[in-house]
Parts: sequence; C-alpha cells; structure tokens
Amino acid sequence: MFPAKFAYAAPGSLQEAVGLLEDPDAKVIAGGHSLLPLMKLRLAQPKLLVDIGRIPGLAYVRRENGTLAIGALATYRDLQFSQEVHEATQVLAEAAHEVGDPQVRARWCRARGRPQRRARHRPRWLLRRHADHCAR
Repeated sequence: MFPAKFAYAAPGSLQEAVGLLEDPDAKVIAGGHSLLPLMKLRLAQPKLLVDIGRIPGLAYVRRENGTLAIGALATYRDLQFSQEVHEATQVLAEAAHEVGDPQVRARWCRARGRPQRRARHRPRWLLRRHADHCAR
C-alpha cells in the first residue's frame, strides 16, 4: 500500500525545524524506519515530515548544569559507551546495550524511535518517567 500524500522538509537548522513543527500535522523523522511502515498502512497520515537527520549538533551526550543532556540524534551506541552516561546512570548504559544488535545500536537514535515495536524489545528506561525533553 502507498502512504497518503505528504510534504517533506529537510531543515538545515534547529530553528527552522522548530518553526516547521509548529504545524500540528507535522511529524519528526530522522530516518523514518518506524514511521514510514505505519504511513504505508495508513495508520499514520502526517501532512508534513520534518527530517532532522542532517541538522548539525544534535548527536551529543554531555553534562549540563548537573543534568545528563542527550541530543535527539545520539545513537544507542553513544549511550552505551558514553562516560557521562556511565557516571550519571549505569542502568541507561546497560539498557542501551540491550537494544538490537551492534549495527542497530550504531544507527538508531532516540529521534528515530525504537528499532522494534514489539513489547519484548522495549527497554524499560524508554518509559522516561523522570526525563525532561526540550529543543534548543
């Protein structure tokens, strides 16, 4: 099946992406491997896809004011081997190790969603009970 018609934008800056995402019918992608199959089945029908995969500066793991900051394009591999993650919360590094295989961990990031939709592949830390999300 083919997806419903949609517009595609690949902004070059975070500010441009945030502006595009003011549209309530817009969805973020950074690869689209989770969203595109849903679109083909017409279970998701966004009017605009905003691809953030080429925006520089979104693949980071660092400490900011005593808080662990993880960029939208940081991969699970980044989390698995980050010294900052190991110091802040060992369970996050261990959970990142459980996602997929080495190839999946090197490619998939938080913005791209989960590599598997089945419940048994969802690490518990993805519940993000105490996480704050922001775009800067």
